Amino acid sequence: MKMKTFHIGNKDFTYPVEMGVIVSKLKGGMYHVHFSNWIAKTLIEWEHMIGVDHIMKERMPFKFVTKYLWSPNFHARFNTPEGRILKMQSLKAFTDGIYFNLCEKYGTDKVRSSDHTYYGEKFMESKTQAIDEKLNVIPYEELYVEGKDERANT
Repeated sequence: MKMKTFHIGNKDFTYPVEMGVIVSKLKGGMYHVHFSNWIAKTLIEWEHMIGVDHIMKERMPFKFVTKYLWSPNFHARFNTPEGRILKMQSLKAFTDGIYFNLCEKYGTDKVRSSDHTYYGEKFMESKTQAIDEKLNVIPYEELYVEGKDERANT
């Protein structure tokens, strides 16, 4: 694994470079979802209050919950303007998928994302409505009944 060194103040830190989504738990039981190009560096920067958004400032301290690694394997020919746009869109979809999953599990009042920090706030009604429309669309647990096999024999 590739190790790199970074500096904060007069201290050096050496950690592996891992890209992915960080899920942390903030004071008050709120979960925070964030994509990072270097997970270890981001966590140490947050510990030193560097690059922290307003939600995290209000609800410090935080506790690391889990990470979801992002390591797409793109071909060299993928390095085109269209390919870079598709890569950004897939990254956003990956982060939003984790965010929406946690929203369905814990509720929208208990989960925030770096991309959705203003959910439910005044003048953000259209963004709030767009997020609500993506949640609990279909009751999937009702679609499959365990132990009952009524499929036709093939």
